[in-house]
Amino acid sequence: MNMWVRRQIAVLGECFSRIGQLRNKLRSASLVASHWVRQQIPVLRERFHNASHIDQVLAVTIALFTLSLPMYLFVPTSRMGEIFAGIFFAVFIVDILRREQYPALKRWIVETEYGPNNGQDPSDNKELPPPPPIWRRILRILGRIFSYRIFFRWQSLQLFDRLYALAFTIAVLGLVSLPIYGKPTKFLYGSFLLAYGISGIGFGIWLWPWLQRIWRWPMGKLAITLLHGGILFLSIIPARLLVAEALGLPPQDFDMTVGFCVLLFYLPLWMIVFEILSLLFAFIHLIGSGLCSLTTHFPINVIVLLIAKLFPVGSHPRLFLEQNIGNFVWRGFMQMLGVMGIAFGIAIFWEWYSPATRSLKPIVRVVAYFADFQQVSLYPGIDVNRRLRLHENGVVSYAEERGWDIVISVEKVRESHD
Repeated sequence: MNMWVRRQIAVLGECFSRIGQLRNKLRSASLVASHWVRQQIPVLRERFHNASHIDQVLAVTIALFTLSLPMYLFVPTSRMGEIFAGIFFAVFIVDILRREQYPALKRWIVETEYGPNNGQDPSDNKELPPPPPIWRRILRILGRIFSYRIFFRWQSLQLFDRLYALAFTIAVLGLVSLPIYGKPTKFLYGSFLLAYGISGIGFGIWLWPWLQRIWRWPMGKLAITLLHGGILFLSIIPARLLVAEALGLPPQDFDMTVGFCVLLFYLPLWMIVFEILSLLFAFIHLIGSGLCSLTTHFPINVIVLLIAKLFPVGSHPRLFLEQNIGNFVWRGFMQMLGVMGIAFGIAIFWEWYSPATRSLKPIVRVVAYFADFQQVSLYPGIDVNRRLRLHENGVVSYAEERGWDIVISVEKVRESHD
């Protein structure tokens, strides 16, 4: 028994000694690995800084994708695509802010904290008093960012651009709720509906001065007049159908009633024509905006700037190519959103208005009673005590008041015997 215990103790001692040797080997290997990593970090950093911009962005994206792989243990596989897309777009946005906005913002923060001369008095080069506490500096920087960067930019925008920016912000807030809840919600639908309405109002404000310019132009006034006449002619078609349905008689015998019904359909048809023309304009503008957005990337932007130099300084083409392409692209996408909002509103109105006209049949009969039915006292073969309307083939229709409605009856003209 003692021999067995001694053997087991010897085996355990040998195991512990091997574990200690293994631990020492692992420690030495970790030291070698950490030393190698320390040597490789400056090399990788130098390679990263010397690499092209696209390679840097791809390296950061791949690193973030690799670090996000353990999320497979906690997140369903169907959501990983959304996470990868969010990482990609976040890297893209942060890269744009780092290259274009961060240097200017960094210089502005330094000037805000230490003054334009880096804390030196320009008169005698003496140091200025120390800056205020950190919390006060943060509040002051945030206040100046809002007042000078955001509020000043907001004040410089025109009214329709402000509405476009507000609609875009509301739409983005609605889209943020989609990955949070995983499905469309009432908040998403409401935000998009509100964004459509606000952008539609912005499009109307932008369009109104252009309509005034077109009206002051002789050819534009002629075009609007011809369009007005065409819409007025088209309004006759639904007006005659409504009269025939309300009276049960040929509408060509009720000119005044058809004219009244034309007024009921004139404005809705104008809205439909306006919707079609606005959608056509917005679609063309959207295509132009998409093509112009390509000119903001290298090397196309270099060619565009060279073309801009061919025009005189201060001319509209040169200003557009050098400064206003971004506004054109922004307004193209937002005007499409506004026109879609207007089209959505017109579609809802027409869906309500078209069946609502059928409830106007009693009003149509009342208009016909007072406008097209008359009493004639000398015409032979008719009842001269009732309002009537003569038709072809010896037919006469009578209209009589019964309560709040008008009842129409049809008879043949009686032959008179002298």
